[in-house]
Amino acid sequence: MRTNLLFCIAVMVVTACTHRSIPTAKPTGASPSSENIAKQATIQNDTTPAWAQWYRASRPLDFRLVHTKLDLKPLFETAQLEGKAWIRMQVGFYPVQVVDLDAQGFTIRRLAMRTLDADSNRWIDLAYRYNRKVVSAKLPKTLAGGTALEIHMDYLASPDSLNAGAGSAAIQGEKGLYFIRPDSVYPDKPLQVWTQGETDHNSCWFPT
Repeated sequence: MRTNLLFCIAVMVVTACTHRSIPTAKPTGASPSSENIAKQATIQNDTTPAWAQWYRASRPLDFRLVHTKLDLKPLFETAQLEGKAWIRMQVGFYPVQVVDLDAQGFTIRRLAMRTLDADSNRWIDLAYRYNRKVVSAKLPKTLAGGTALEIHMDYLASPDSLNAGAGSAAIQGEKGLYFIRPDSVYPDKPLQVWTQGETDHNSCWFPT
């Protein structure tokens, strides 16, 4: 009896020690190497969609235009426009210290600003840089987001001095403001000044 018991214990020990190993399944495909990943990323970066060559991003919206007031006097003799502009705007989300205005071919006589609050609403003359297309005015201090302000410009616009540009079939030129005056061919032509208010051309006769 004792011999049978020892034999059973020996069989159990041998069986427990000789278990069958289960093979691990191998992946069907090799894992991507860092070289392959880099090569794939390069291919993706070099693939530019067809529409990208025509895409024109808009300017950052640093300000919200609220109101523009103009006081204008056409000078028919010289085909120029004397103007005074008051532009009310509100700072966007981020603080700013520079205001950019489109103003093509102007002679700027004065540029000033004021904040529209009860404590500080006096006009302050501004220092600015001007490349005959864009006026970049430095504000006296950084204005926080949401601040309401007003810009004043006293100027002389000379649209006939600008490159007329190609325009379109309906509008011959891109100078924005057109003076009609008598000439040697039509000496009785009435004096006129007109504009169609084209978005990109308005800055030839008032700041935007």
